[in-house]
Order: sequence, then structure tokens, then C-alpha cells
Amino acid sequence: MNRDYIFNYEGKNYLILKFSDLTALGNMYRGVWYFRHPDYYVYAAIENKNPGQGDKYEEKLSKISCGNLSFSTSKNDRNVKSIGTYSAKLYKSDDERDSMRFISFYELEVSDTGVLGKVDNQMKDFGDYVAVVQYNKLCGELKNSYSIQNIQVQYLEDNYCGAIGDGCKNRKYSYQKERRLIIKSENFLSKIRENVDLTAIQKKYFELRKIMGDGCKSNSERIKAEKEIDKLMLREIEIKKDFYSEIKTQCGLLFKIIPTERLFKIKNISELI
Repeated sequence: MNRDYIFNYEGKNYLILKFSDLTALGNMYRGVWYFRHPDYYVYAAIENKNPGQGDKYEEKLSKISCGNLSFSTSKNDRNVKSIGTYSAKLYKSDDERDSMRFISFYELEVSDTGVLGKVDNQMKDFGDYVAVVQYNKLCGELKNSYSIQNIQVQYLEDNYCGAIGDGCKNRKYSYQKERRLIIKSENFLSKIRENVDLTAIQKKYFELRKIMGDGCKSNSERIKAEKEIDKLMLREIEIKKDFYSEIKTQCGLLFKIIPTERLFKIKNISELI
């Protein structure tokens, strides 16, 4: 078994795969990687053009000790979540999310004898091609320039009650077996803060929040303010989705780009690498 491509996590061996189109994988093969702002995936969920590839709660969830995690937001305050009879801070701050960029991979478990786990057919929706990533080398290289988080995404039931942290998603996405690589930098946050349109949105947002905090004169005034806030939040997501970071690494961190259809015929790691 070629250990260069094996990623070990909690005693299990994995191949880390990237599903995508041939152009994107070609860029990665040449050492050019694109790390996205979380709102890229939030907007994908709003558009709902590719079910399963978007998540409107992408990297929004923070930590909580207990409560009914219903995956729904409070309309009037994006930083407070009602949980049963309690309210709790559930969402990461904008600054925390704006300082991160990430890329997602697929974890394919490999037995000690090299037998590959089963890949769900739904992964065909993520790209016509797939490649094996030298994940250990990729992480090692990125650590030289960025603070990184290496996360195995956890999949929770709608009625889950307990602790949550980074990389938690709804159980219906569990077929994705996602390994998430997050890089963080103050430079990412600075570029967001320098954006004129986003600055104007934040100013208007806080003006509306102040109006609502001071008490609206009528119910119609409150409803109008809520609608304006919703529009501002959507516009903010539309802008932030286009923030990405082009990261250049050494070449050769991808191996053997193959058609996705072929992957489903491969049973042993020896047939792949």
C-alpha cells in the first residue's frame, strides 16, 4: 500500500479524494487551489441549483452544550438562537467567518488489506472526474503560511441534543463523508472590511437594528424593517460568495485524475495508486 496517499485519522486509514470538473482538478494538479468563503456554499443553498452542494448554515454554527438543534434561524437576530425554552449564542461572528476560507474533500476508508469503502452514487453530482490528494503534504505545506483546521465533518439528526462544534451538518448529507480543510488569515478579513459595498450594508443594517431596538411605531413599520434586513443579509451573502483565495503549492499533490464513473468499479487501492 502506497502510504504517501494514506491519511490516518483516529486509527482508520483514508484516501482523500476531490470530485470536480477537469479544469479545476487540472489547476490543483499544477499547484493552484481555490479556497472559498463560507457564503459561497450558503448562496449555493439559496439558489438550490445543485442539491447537496450548498448549506445555508455553512460554518455558521458555533458551540452549544445542549438543546434541540432544529437547523432554523431566528429571523430578527442572526446571532441568537431559540432552543426549546432557552436562548443561546449559536452563530459565529462575521469576523470569524470572514477570516476563513476552506475547501472540501471526500474521505474514502481503506482497510488494512487495501479494500476500498463504498462511494455513494450521489457523489457523481460533485463532478465528472475525481483525483486522489496527497493530503498530508498539502496540510504540511499550508501550515507554513496559515493557521489551519483539519475537520472530519459530523452529521447530526434534526432532533440532536448535545455538544456541537466546527463542521457539523444535517444527517441527510452524510453520504458526502466530508473532510474539510480550513485556512485562516487576518488578510482574508481585511479584504472583506475594505469592500465599500459591504461597509454600506453593515451601516444600514445597524441603523435598522437600532430602529427596531428603539421600538417601532407600528407593526407595519416593524415588518418593513424586517424585510429590509432580510434583503441586506441576502445582498451581503451575494457579495461575500465571490471572495476566494488562490493558494499556490508545489505541483504533484494530486494523483491520477480519473472519470468518476471509473471509481465505482475500483475495489482495491492497488487499482488506483
